[in-house]
Amino acid sequence: MSKKGAGPRGELVKAYVSWARDSGAFFDGDTVRLLLDYRAEYRDQNLTCWSAEDLSAVLLGLFPAKVMIDDEEVGDVVPAVRTFMEFLGSTGRLAKASDPLEDLLEELDEIEEVFEEAMGGPDAFGFAKRIALSMVADGVDVDDPEALETWIKDFNARPESERRALMPPPIAALGSPSRVSLPPDIPLPMVALLPDEELARAVREAPLMTRLASFLDWVGSGRKLTDSGRIKLRDVPELVEVLGLGVLPPGFAPRSSSDLPELDWTYALADAGLLVDVTRRGLVISDLGREMQSRPLEAWKSVFEGLFDAGAVTWLRGAKAWQPPWAQMLDDGLPDLLVLSYLGRDQGLLAEEVVELAWTEVPSKARELGPKMRELLTRDVLALIGILSEIGVAERSPDRLVLTPLGIWGVNGLLRDEGHDAPAFTDGPDADPASLLAYWGSLDFEGRALGEGVDAWLAGRSPESAVRALADAAAADVRLRGMFLYVLERMGPESADAVRGAGLERDPHLGPYVAAWLAGSGVGDESEPADEDLARVIADQLVVLLMEGGPDDLVDMLDGLGPPSEQAHFLEVLGRMQDADIGRVLDAVATSHPDPVVSRAARKAQLSGKGPEVRGARAAAQAPSSGRRRRTGRKSRKP
Repeated sequence: MSKKGAGPRGELVKAYVSWARDSGAFFDGDTVRLLLDYRAEYRDQNLTCWSAEDLSAVLLGLFPAKVMIDDEEVGDVVPAVRTFMEFLGSTGRLAKASDPLEDLLEELDEIEEVFEEAMGGPDAFGFAKRIALSMVADGVDVDDPEALETWIKDFNARPESERRALMPPPIAALGSPSRVSLPPDIPLPMVALLPDEELARAVREAPLMTRLASFLDWVGSGRKLTDSGRIKLRDVPELVEVLGLGVLPPGFAPRSSSDLPELDWTYALADAGLLVDVTRRGLVISDLGREMQSRPLEAWKSVFEGLFDAGAVTWLRGAKAWQPPWAQMLDDGLPDLLVLSYLGRDQGLLAEEVVELAWTEVPSKARELGPKMRELLTRDVLALIGILSEIGVAERSPDRLVLTPLGIWGVNGLLRDEGHDAPAFTDGPDADPASLLAYWGSLDFEGRALGEGVDAWLAGRSPESAVRALADAAAADVRLRGMFLYVLERMGPESADAVRGAGLERDPHLGPYVAAWLAGSGVGDESEPADEDLARVIADQLVVLLMEGGPDDLVDMLDGLGPPSEQAHFLEVLGRMQDADIGRVLDAVATSHPDPVVSRAARKAQLSGKGPEVRGARAAAQAPSSGRRRRTGRKSRKP
């Protein structure tokens, strides 16, 4: 969604909503907020001066390229804008330079006739929108970094004609207008967030935040601007020095602040980040800007979100300079690129993968220039990563977009603001044990991050405190017990006394895991764990598979245990230790396993865990009626 908060846009939207409510007219504040955001970002800042051309450019040009809207909500966009135009006209806010209100409403009538078709036309889609839709259509598991990387590599390896043909039309499941193209029902991994004080320290150390603070110091009590809202020419040399941009080259005489892209962009970012306000008196510091030092995380988040509005790549050459065909594409796709890096965890996203994705969208005439254009695109992608590192979002890397802890916090907040379920917990000595185990369980088992994270946590506490901290959480949640066993293995045999001292060998849930660990570590009474202990551990794995996958996953795991006879024996053991979780597993196997030997064993195991009265009642209910009463105590033949 667009930025919310104080400022001319926010006040205008509030007034529009209030007027529409009082008038009984249809309204949609989010739609109008997007309308104003795109108008300010791509045309000019005059939000109350509208022409028919402005309406057509935003609604038929920018909306189809950048906005994802549910099919059922597409029809609400133009009516909401129509009410906004009526609001401007009725309240005297419509600027004198605007087209007459009746002309604007007539233009909206014409736009409405083709708007739905325009929103559904894949030719108008922007880079981020196309890529996200293609991933969804291919059934990519975005919770799996390897699946994402495999999809990107596979996509990049396909012939160009096939890559272009793969871009589908929008689907209804993608929800309302959003910065992020990720469908809302896709599960996201748990992430660990640093404590606020550590994040605040990272904000203060980010070079770009230091530059913005210098810019605010320069603004001071206020600065006059040109009629077009730019920094006055006489102030440029001083501001160049204040921002640490060096000195103007000898003989260089800028005609406007726009001739200095880095200076111009700093101003634009401060404005988009709500650190300054443009008023009739000129440029002034906003409330957030004044409290930037005492509210570092709020200020950083506002700048982070403002980056999506201000852009980055389109400023590399200056606002008035020639823009390569991928510049706007990369700026528009930045939220999605950050989400892909977020999903990639410590592997992030290779710069070359971003280059290849963007190259697909470059017009054929530009691609005909070959290596020179691609080299230019590569430089821009690396420059974008550099900008993100300056603001503290990304690590400094020559070939990869990897989020910093501050960047993870920012993207997690972005996903939550967009309505996604983005689980996170605050890492540190006092981290919630259940969240910690869940987070470790979501990491790549063969990657370094898991082992290093567990070892770092263990290094700050004794074996006794580590066991006590994790045992209660693992005992209460079957999904966490496997990771508890992994932690025990990282602790090593020397922690056996701490485990025994906590009485975990007698714990009904963790006892089997402890027995398996003690035997495997060579410090137990037995060299091999008992069959029932191993069966309980495997049973828990089946329970988790059923919870997070489905019956087909159970069948696959059982097949890995051996032939049907061995699977049947295992189910017989489960029947003797049956509880509610195992009961659900047996029921799923009985109804889903294709092998009759295994499914029959599951049904038999279900009955073996019941008392004689239950077994008798179930048998009676399932037996076909013979018309004769069975004599009490008579035994039936076994098949």
